[in-house]
Amino acid sequence: MTRRMKWIVLAIVPLLMIAGIVPLALAPPVDADVSGFLAVWMHGTGVRIESPERLNQVVYRAFHARISGIPNTGNWLHFPITTPVVEGYRSGGSGSSGFSAVVMNYRRYRLEKVFVSFRSGSVDARVTSVHVYDGATRIAAFDDLNLYGEQLMREFVLPGSPEVQQGVCISLGVEFGASGQRWMELQSVGADFYYQED
Repeated sequence: MTRRMKWIVLAIVPLLMIAGIVPLALAPPVDADVSGFLAVWMHGTGVRIESPERLNQVVYRAFHARISGIPNTGNWLHFPITTPVVEGYRSGGSGSSGFSAVVMNYRRYRLEKVFVSFRSGSVDARVTSVHVYDGATRIAAFDDLNLYGEQLMREFVLPGSPEVQQGVCISLGVEFGASGQRWMELQSVGADFYYQED
């Protein structure tokens, strides 16, 4: 479709809607199952390091953030995720114009799972915990982990898929050993959100 044709369609369709020839779709049908899904990711270069003095090096590159830890230390790496909290949709609009009796409905998103993607040089650079926060409230904790090496798209399912009230932060507890390669390349973290009409 050419650019000119698109403009003609954009000009004609609203006129046909006003004339009542083309129905205006403002809302789902009354008996529709209203649901939605949203996957949100953050690049590894967005990491916030809780104790930077415990690292030998931090390098931000286009494809990851590379950190190197001081021997026998631990740290927390925080990833604040852009968070959808409320989804709105219109219902009603049963009048001939399509605009009467329109009601806005809102549903809170639920957080179903989070993902981490990173690489490390050895067992001496490992993730030992993944904690998930909604504002100041910890809503999930995955502890006693021993993740190192290639960990691409590592998935953590949140029990009960809690409703999101504020902003989500994914926090990684990391430990650096005494010997071996103590580097990590943080590629990305992500979260799957959904909402569904009760």
